[in-house]
Amino acid sequence: MPDNREHICKGLGFSGIAPLHQFILQSIGGDITSLTRRGLKPQILAELGYTAEGLRRLGCRDDQLSRIGLDSPKPSSASPSPSTPKPDKHASPITLEGHVDVEAIRDLLEKKTPHGALRVLGVSAQHCRTAGADVTLLMRLGFPMAEMARAFPIHELKRAGYGVRDLTSYFGDDELKSAGFSASEMRMAGRTIKQLQRLGYNENHIRTAGYSLGELIVAGLAKQTRDHVKGQ
Repeated sequence: MPDNREHICKGLGFSGIAPLHQFILQSIGGDITSLTRRGLKPQILAELGYTAEGLRRLGCRDDQLSRIGLDSPKPSSASPSPSTPKPDKHASPITLEGHVDVEAIRDLLEKKTPHGALRVLGVSAQHCRTAGADVTLLMRLGFPMAEMARAFPIHELKRAGYGVRDLTSYFGDDELKSAGFSASEMRMAGRTIKQLQRLGYNENHIRTAGYSLGELIVAGLAKQTRDHVKGQ
């Protein structure tokens, strides 16, 4: 990535790369000549990493490319490339029509592209999951819990190490129980005995979850607990 991309963005009146990318997407979906009016001429676009092929992957048509001076022809079948070119690293693998370039996303994931950069390209946790990414990988790339919870089922998040407190804002207590969280884990996350009883936890599991004797007495579970202690 050129070192002066941020400087170019600010010189064109953009606060950074993300708003610039959004402006380009809007121009492709509307008036493409707004790019040149804003100073985004072919040379500047190239310096920012937006090639003709990259803009095509963003949904730009050939007639639009021609209108902004990027009318380079598509690769001819008479001179095939030795390999299929990788998506431009600054081009979004999500088109305006919603098509997802799964291979391009896999390439980004293999390069360990962080969440912030993926977000600029319009790539979500759900897109990454479709491309084969698991929870652990997206955790390392910095995806927030809120986005992960929309993309993955609760049992996969639990298996990756997320606890009750992490998941409480995104899943109900019945879902937490179904995912296999124990009475002890629920207690440590602040659930009361009555809450666990309503969820259907086994009384023996509640008694051994770490509640105080006073809490067990109030819940009517103290006798069995005392009998259990005597038998130890």
